[in-house]
Amino acid sequence: MPPVEEVPLGKLPEGVIEAASKDLAEYCVGFVRVEDTPRGQDAVLLGSGTLVSIGSVRAVLTAHHVVSILPTNGRLGLILGPTLHQHTVDTQGVTYLRIARGSIDADGPDLGAVVFAPSIGSAIAARKTFYNLELRREPLLNSPPDLHDGFWFVNGF
Repeated sequence: MPPVEEVPLGKLPEGVIEAASKDLAEYCVGFVRVEDTPRGQDAVLLGSGTLVSIGSVRAVLTAHHVVSILPTNGRLGLILGPTLHQHTVDTQGVTYLRIARGSIDADGPDLGAVVFAPSIGSAIAARKTFYNLELRREPLLNSPPDLHDGFWFVNGF
């Protein structure tokens, strides 16, 4: 099997980067904490994740270390797209799942999820796309795509 080749982003054609960025942005969400500062409110980036669904459950698949720093009361800020409009959800409408965390950060695993109440999930689904894990479960488990097939991008904030 030939080795997997890593190509710096700057070496890819601009059209490929634009298309991939547009596709990835549909499923991506950022987490922020809104803080009051002497100059007004400021958003502090806490992490990011991928919008996923299984059946009627909608969630963000993220890192365990991100889930550990998200606010447990008040409001959780979300980055849903390039806008100045502030999006927040009440933390009472989310459940934080700490799925797996290894003892050595570099070795992983580092997996968590933010599960939305149905009303919050539906409101986000009106603006963004949730990647349907249930629909793709069998094909991915039984015949996962080869690393040599197409482009693979790492995405996150």
